[in-house]
Amino acid sequence: PVHTYATAGAYTVRLIATTGSLCSDTAIGQVSVNTLPAVAFSSQQACQGNPVVFTPDFAVMDTNTMALWQWDFGDGYSLTGHTVTHIYTTAAVYTVTLTVRDTAGCENHLSLPVTIQPLPAVNYAYTSPVCDGTEIDFTDLTQYTGTGYIYRRVWDFGDGTTQTIIFPSSSNVTHTYSQAGSFQVTLTAVTSDSCEAFVSKTVTVLSQPQAAFTHGSGCEGSGMSFQNLSTAGGGQYLSGYQWDFGDPGSGTANGSQLEDPTHTYNTAG
Repeated sequence: PVHTYATAGAYTVRLIATTGSLCSDTAIGQVSVNTLPAVAFSSQQACQGNPVVFTPDFAVMDTNTMALWQWDFGDGYSLTGHTVTHIYTTAAVYTVTLTVRDTAGCENHLSLPVTIQPLPAVNYAYTSPVCDGTEIDFTDLTQYTGTGYIYRRVWDFGDGTTQTIIFPSSSNVTHTYSQAGSFQVTLTAVTSDSCEAFVSKTVTVLSQPQAAFTHGSGCEGSGMSFQNLSTAGGGQYLSGYQWDFGDPGSGTANGSQLEDPTHTYNTAG
């Protein structure tokens, strides 16, 4: 036969064997039933794509009597060992089971739900064109579907300067580059569940053109010629011009989009 004892302890077992002629004999033995090993554990840092540490409760469990530690993480993966680390690639709620067996051969297990929070989907946009010496607007486009919220954002503009935004302040920022070049701009988002993600983009900052001109002599009522001397840096080229001759009395003739225009001043000054 098979019998299950609900409580540990020492039990007296009797077996009475009887023949067809009603002759009988009794055998008596002692059975010692051991206590099931205690099982308890906890987990830390439950974020998608990050290592999750599973630790037995050593205040409850006697590690010296354990012969087997078996972890089932609920996503098709398992490990052996008393303290283990596992990475979940998908956010969800998983049932994690720890099975232990002591040196007496008694086996016990504990199953607990573990919630894996998703990482924030970090993204941003910025205004164009990006020119040195001008203010650039960076717009945070980060989305988060977890149970918490994004409580910290860190902007690294790639030129040695950073800016940290703490919830509930606006996460959109502006920045000015003092010189042209390519800069790696990184936005890092940290949630209230300590889940962290980032995105990096290369922002190319162009050189401002250097405006300059000269002009000939002129008399009132006669045309004065203007020569454009402007230059474009960084391998760029000049694509447009906007002249203002400082002569509002001339109406629409006060401006020009030609490269080397001529303007007639009707009044000396």
